[in-house]
Amino acid sequence: MEQDVVKVVEQQIEQIEKTLERMRNNTFAVCEICGTHISLDEILVDPLLTKCKAHQNT
Repeated sequence: MEQDVVKVVEQQIEQIEKTLERMRNNTFAVCEICGTHISLDEILVDPLLTKCKAHQNT
């Protein structure tokens, strides 16, 4: 069970590092599929979002 928790935390850290990189590259809150901006409301709920509403399930 402890290994499962470690794996989840490592995945979360990886997501945070990717988000920080997007912030440095000025691609934060931009859909990685179509390039449209992700709404501020959505980013406030989940700052780790990488896809717009239209592409979240793809």
